[in-house]
Amino acid sequence: MKNTLKKPTMFNIVLGNIILMIKEQINDNTMPSPKKIGSYTLLQRMVRPHKSSNSAIGIYQKGRKKYFIKSWTGIIKDINYYCIVSQYLTNKAFHELFVSKSNKYNIKTPKAIEYIKSKNSLSVVYEYIDGRQLDKFDSEIQAKIIVNIANNLKSFSDSLSEEEKKYFSKRNKLFYMFILLVASIILLIFSPRNFKIILNSFFNSIAALLSSKENGQSLAHRDLLPKNIMVSDKNIFILDLETMVMTLPDYDYSFLQIEPDNKKIAEIVKKKFRKYGDKAIKRMIALQYAVSLTNPFGLKKHYMQTLYMLNK
Repeated sequence: MKNTLKKPTMFNIVLGNIILMIKEQINDNTMPSPKKIGSYTLLQRMVRPHKSSNSAIGIYQKGRKKYFIKSWTGIIKDINYYCIVSQYLTNKAFHELFVSKSNKYNIKTPKAIEYIKSKNSLSVVYEYIDGRQLDKFDSEIQAKIIVNIANNLKSFSDSLSEEEKKYFSKRNKLFYMFILLVASIILLIFSPRNFKIILNSFFNSIAALLSSKENGQSLAHRDLLPKNIMVSDKNIFILDLETMVMTLPDYDYSFLQIEPDNKKIAEIVKKKFRKYGDKAIKRMIALQYAVSLTNPFGLKKHYMQTLYMLNK
């Protein structure tokens, strides 16, 4: 699994976020999908709600086949560039390891075909999946498939050797404590009126993380929502692996329970499948998303309200 593209470091991720913040203050760098990428020709541009600036996605054609391509362009690499790199590397690792264990697990991901890189751009070409997005199905089916994926990711993680786990980025308790500190400081600066909620959330989350047992790590998508799942024939594909890491158990269930657009599905997952998530992880996610660059004001407000409810 040797690649010229290198796994982004934590320094890359932090610096990339700062660079994107500066870019968005200067101007709107919204980038349309290029009409031509190498020998691939654009068929259809795709819109990414709440996603920002200089990255683009589209459906392309080469010969008679369709492909899905994600692109970035810019002079200075920002977090969008590193997300595309991370997704490519994670996809390659997940796909190759999954194929070797494919008789056991009922989850797939579109195969990364190649990447096309120049001085100021990066494009990654993926297999095109002709299917239906999960959000087009009944809520009960959506909930069942999400639970199936989360459970299979846990089983798949347990089957990996220590060497295989190295192909995936890791997010342990120490990492999340650092993120909690940074997110809390930013929120205190920009939302001083909510200092009680922010400080309570910070100290409660730190205490919960310190007292909890590590219990190993599992692969989590960290954005496991119907919009990122495709159903084609009898196959289930998970999309957008840029956020997938080895992390704390129950991360995906915790995120689903506080995400505002899928409350009905979250309720089914909780009542029918008894998957509640973890309160400390919910607080941590809410703090992160309350300061996220790509979230509009209304969404940030939702996560502040979530913090208030979790502190009751």
